[in-house]
Amino acid sequence: RAEEERGKVVAYFEAAAQRQEEDRARAEAYFQGEAARLEDEKRGLSARCVAAEERGEAQAAETERLRAQCAKSGREVDDLLASVSDLTGVVENMKGLCEKYKVMEEKS
Repeated sequence: RAEEERGKVVAYFEAAAQRQEEDRARAEAYFQGEAARLEDEKRGLSARCVAAEERGEAQAAETERLRAQCAKSGREVDDLLASVSDLTGVVENMKGLCEKYKVMEEKS
C-alpha cells in the first residue's frame, strides 16, 4: 500500500512538473513573440527617425537655398535702385538741357 501511495505522489509531482514545463514553454513563446514585436516596432521607429532627420536636413538645405536666393534678390533690388537713381539723374540732366535749349531758342 505504501508503494501505491508513493506511486500516486510521484505521479502527482510528475504531472505538476509537466504542467510547469508546459506553462514555461507557453510563457517563453509569448515573450519571444513580444520580443519580436518590439524589435519590429523599434526598427519602424528607427526608420521614422532617420526619415525625420533626412527631412530636417532637406528642410535646412532648402532654407539655406532660400536665404541665398533672398540675398541675391536683395542685391538685385539694390542694383535696380542704383540704376533708377542713375536714370533719375540722367532725366534731370535732360530736363536741364531741354530748358537751356528752350532758352537759347527763345533768344534766337
